Amino acid sequence: MAGGRVFNLQLPEYPSTKDTIAMWLEKDGCGPGAQPAPARLDLDDDVPGVDTQPVSYRGCKDGVTVDLWTEAGGSHVPHPSRAGLVALGAWMTSHPKHGR
Repeated sequence: MAGGRVFNLQLPEYPSTKDTIAMWLEKDGCGPGAQPAPARLDLDDDVPGVDTQPVSYRGCKDGVTVDLWTEAGGSHVPHPSRAGLVALGAWMTSHPKHGR
């Protein structure tokens, strides 16, 4: 996904998804290669069927992972399904803030 501007405001362009992931991989000292999740998710009620593929980059310093969830066919702001909310909650509780 490409970067761009927010509401055509005179702010610096935001980076693309690829550039953002690369930045976090470098900051967190991660190894190469994405590991897809065992199953795709039905994250968005507005998109029929299974729509989201999570991937994790592991091998980062201090046990950190860099994760990217890519939704096919959705909008910028998803309308989470019940299963999507459960998956998001599970991901957040399994990834506590580092140092806590």
